[in-house]
Amino acid sequence: MKIEQSQISLAVINAFIFYKAGKVLKDDAEKAFEYNNISLNIIPATINFCFATELYLKILLSQSNSSFKKTHDLKTLFESLPSPIQEGVKDGFKILHIDNENFNNNLASISHSFEEWRYFGINNYQEHQMKLPFNFAYQICTILNNLVLALNQKTAQILKNSYL
Repeated sequence: MKIEQSQISLAVINAFIFYKAGKVLKDDAEKAFEYNNISLNIIPATINFCFATELYLKILLSQSNSSFKKTHDLKTLFESLPSPIQEGVKDGFKILHIDNENFNNNLASISHSFEEWRYFGINNYQEHQMKLPFNFAYQICTILNNLVLALNQKTAQILKNSYL
């Protein structure tokens, strides 16, 4: 699969909106609705970050003339990126003191988040919130957001005028 060039701007806007929704939930985590001392914002925020990450990865693959399988698997999509893009993303984590091994482990742990956690009820929150690398999901999404917006200046300007 590939996102058609005529659809890239729309894909960038959609990814940005999921990123922004996740960020709103993340930023309001202190004021979040709670149930049994569990922040109910964490899983929806992470799902938004993971879906935005999926879209950003598919955009980068399409813009580098690579095709991708129909999947939500973030690790598979990331590993399909050209090596220079992979290394650039990993470099963004080095300033956060996350080496390649930890990056790969964290990526694997969120790789199926969109599929696994989007239908969870309250009984599943506590068990899975403990396993959820929330900060990593936010960090990779932020790095990809910045990269994709830098590569798509015209769309970034539209977003700046509308959302930023």
